[in-house]
This record gives sequence, structure tokens and C-alpha cells, in this order.
Amino acid sequence: MLCFADSYTVETWQNGMCNEYRITVSEGDSPYELEKLGECHKDGHGTKISAFLTRNLPNIEQMTDILSARFMSDPNFALKINNKKVDLLEHKGLVSNKEVMLSEHVKAKILIIDSSKTFTKSQQHGVAFWVSGRLVGNPSWSYGNITFLDGRIKAAKKYTIIIQSDDLINDVMPDWTGFIQSPSLDLLMIKVKSEVDNFLRSVMSEQIEEIKQEVIEDKLDDFRSLNVSGQRETSEFIEKITTVNPFISTEFIKCAIDAFVKIEKSKSGETLLRKISQMSLEELDMLSDLLTSWDINDIAYVMNEIDRRIIVVEAIDKVYREKSTDELHTLHPLVLNARWIFGS
Repeated sequence: MLCFADSYTVETWQNGMCNEYRITVSEGDSPYELEKLGECHKDGHGTKISAFLTRNLPNIEQMTDILSARFMSDPNFALKINNKKVDLLEHKGLVSNKEVMLSEHVKAKILIIDSSKTFTKSQQHGVAFWVSGRLVGNPSWSYGNITFLDGRIKAAKKYTIIIQSDDLINDVMPDWTGFIQSPSLDLLMIKVKSEVDNFLRSVMSEQIEEIKQEVIEDKLDDFRSLNVSGQRETSEFIEKITTVNPFISTEFIKCAIDAFVKIEKSKSGETLLRKISQMSLEELDMLSDLLTSWDINDIAYVMNEIDRRIIVVEAIDKVYREKSTDELHTLHPLVLNARWIFGS
């Protein structure tokens, strides 16, 4: 408030008692002075901060946009500017408003706010659940093990999604800090994620182009090291993964491009890529665990050692069965080089 005047007053009341203070700009040891103006009786509870504005008068429209974007996710917060209530349905950044059936018994209204249209860096982004006109927990991009959207990407810092429903009242925790987890609610949240995905896919085309351009610029030297065919295949690879998953992070794409370029440069890379694409999810998990625990050189060394030992065992078995074998000069050297058989 000191941006607008040299002093302001604060009234705060609860349990029928109201206290009033004045805060004034000061000099010397203290940057401001606190003066108690008095006490009085006042019903209800709340806090009122007021001042006579003498400078830096804000633009009413811009102030409405900024404050509404920051506090609109909480239905308990009534926002009025010049005694005019700011209505969610009249919000400047409201880009979608539709009713859906999240399940057979749960009807909801989904409202999506684009905060970039309000010129604010609000931290109130995420999915906000309103049940019977009250906010459940805090806006978030996740619920349990379900992630509606990666909070690091641009879209997560741009949109606030409000889910309004009166049919979830029995699923709310007693303190309203969240929902009571259950299999049926998990299925409902998966449906919410699907609705979020459907909307964001329709508005992510511009961001996808920005991601592709950023990746290409960052990996330009790697692109130039490939032949024309390799460059074309790498571009098609970027196009495919961003189309299939428009919410993929730039860092993940860069890692994938590094691997793809190395495969392109390898003579057996195409064969390797084909084999990986034919693996099941369990096999891919096992391969990932193996590569996490083992270096490729270690794996190659172990495989070569296994092959060598198998050849030695087969050779010993073969010469042992030949009655004409010279054990001293043939069998003994083989056994000498296979002391691991005896644990040494």
C-alpha cells in the first residue's frame, strides 16, 4: 500500500472485536511507524486495508485481470473492485466452458482460464476442484499417482483448469484438504486427465513448433554430421514423438535425439532400433535396468568371457572322449586355462 500513499489503515476483526491500526512511512531507525487507532465492536470476521491513493493509481482493467487470475481458482474468495464483483464466467481469459459426465453419476463443468491473457505470473495454476461451491485442497497438476500435466512445461504455467461438481461431496475429506482415495475416484481422475489432454492437444500446435525449433537449433551440429537421409529420418522422428506426445519436455526430446543420432551413425543402428521397437514393456524395463547397472563395455566383456568358457568346456569334453588324446600335451593345457572350473 505504501506504493500508493505514505500511510494506510488496517482493520481486522473476529469474535465481535475489531482493532484498527495506521501504518505510516517513517525515518530514522524504523522504516515505518505502527499506531493503534482504537478498538470497537464488529460482527463477523475479516480484514480491511485502506488508503487514500495519491500516486501510482493502477489501471482498473489491468488490476481486475491480475487479481482475478490469481484468486479466481478459490470460490471462497469474493473479489470486488470498485464494488463490482468479478465473475468467473466473465473472466477475460476464459477460453473454455463445457459440461461433461465424468462418470455415470458424476456431472461436472470444466472451465479453463488462460492466465497469459491477463498479463500475470500467477502461481495458482493447475486443476482446481470446486465441490458444492468450495475449493478442495489447492490447485495442482497431479492427484496421487495421476499427473494431469507436467508442471515444468509452458502450458502448465499458462492455464488454470476448474472442475465444478456437486456430485463429489461424499468423496471429500472432512477437512477439505483433498479427496478420499478410492478405485472409483481414480477412474474419475483418469477421465479428468483425458479431458485435460483433449483440450491441450488442440492448443499445443504452436508450442510444438517452438519445441521442435529449439531442439533443432540446439542439436544443429549433430544434424550436420548426418547424411541427407539421416537428417530426414531424424526430422521425421522429432515430428512423430511431438505429435504423439505434445506435452513431452524439451530435455527428454534432446536425450532421445542424442540416442537417435548415435544409432543413425552406427552401421547396426537400424537393426538395433528395430529390435528395441519389437520389445515388450517388460523387456524394455529389463534392458533399462541392465544398462543402468552395467556399462556396455562390461556387458561385452562378460559375454565374451562366457563364450570363451563355453568353448573351453566343449573342447575338454571333445578331447576327453577321444581315446587317442595325448592328455599331457592336449588335455592338461586346456584344464590349466580353465581353473575357474575348480573355483580358482
